[in-house]
Amino acid sequence: MCSWPSAYGVYLGDLDRRRTDSQGIISYSLALTRALSCVLEPFERLVVFCSSTVRDELGDLSSPGCVEVVPVAPLRGAIQQVQRDQFGVVRLIARSGVDVIHFPKGRAPWRSLALTKVVATIHDDIPMQYRAGRFGPRWRDLKSAYVVANLRRTLGRADTILTDSHFACRQLENDRKRRSAIKVVVPGLTIGDRRPTNATPRAPRLVVFDSPFEHKRTDEAAGFALRYIVEHGLADHKVLLLGSGRASVIRDRFPDRFENEPSAAAPHRVDELVRSSRAVAVASRYEGLGLPALEAWARGTPAVVADCEAAKELLRDVPGIYRGGDYSSFAASLDNVLALDQVDYDEWSRVVNARCDWDRAAREVLAVYRELAGPGDVQLRDRELLV
Repeated sequence: MCSWPSAYGVYLGDLDRRRTDSQGIISYSLALTRALSCVLEPFERLVVFCSSTVRDELGDLSSPGCVEVVPVAPLRGAIQQVQRDQFGVVRLIARSGVDVIHFPKGRAPWRSLALTKVVATIHDDIPMQYRAGRFGPRWRDLKSAYVVANLRRTLGRADTILTDSHFACRQLENDRKRRSAIKVVVPGLTIGDRRPTNATPRAPRLVVFDSPFEHKRTDEAAGFALRYIVEHGLADHKVLLLGSGRASVIRDRFPDRFENEPSAAAPHRVDELVRSSRAVAVASRYEGLGLPALEAWARGTPAVVADCEAAKELLRDVPGIYRGGDYSSFAASLDNVLALDQVDYDEWSRVVNARCDWDRAAREVLAVYRELAGPGDVQLRDRELLV
């Protein structure tokens, strides 16, 4: 292992697409790691802890600095995951010699990491809200208890918490037990860099990302979209459900007005469907970021979005916000965005992509690492550069 004056770690050993409902957190973690590798200085070292499957998905990690990959064996069940989360991680990090370790999934080990500074990304407090019963009956299962306990412990012990929006930051500040720093870093998007073109044909459909979670209100999104189609006499239009969840009840009542893509649809398939649809409908009442709407606009496809706090923050000035639960407001917003032309869509795409930029996000995260690593590392770096 090479000796470098500044060494940072990113722990991806807890990522497994087969065992999570939070695919977005995995995509965030991988995209952030790629972006960090591109903005390192030549004197800096990045250590990535991950399984072989995650390493394959990461792809090329070419960098001005030094990037090392430490292999982590794949998990074989929940018990092994808990043991690794709380014990094995500490040994791995201690052997790596990093000054700062980042947990993009938001779960730092409960055991002390000694002199290593800890950064964790906690995207939102939604697990805490479900545990408390905000969206219906309180979640009392063992899994949610573990997740919430881990997030709260991380919130109380990490040196710096990163989150996606000022709304999420305010919510997390209400939960933290000590005055650890919480910094808002708006992440980039994980839809690739292909830009929409004027030649993209629009199919007669409205897209809803279906979900079983109460706070997503996908039944409202599907119901409002269907009502709009019927009231506007759009006989050739259908509602396309991406995934399966609460909206399936409406689909089952009106099967001839719906299309469905499975939850496991490949990212390129989802990308193709969203880019070629007329609009996306999002009714979520509580988000840390509001990713589906941002990604729709970034692709050049308009979105109508319920007015939760994170959506209003990240989509400020972008058209399409409606009053949650109010069909008249939904219909007026959809009228508005459908009246725009492709030039307008391309312009709003540029606005959203500029707000969600991985290069800027990575530089902001790297600045956090550098600050935590301390001035001693900076002085050592300067001396080595002069030799």
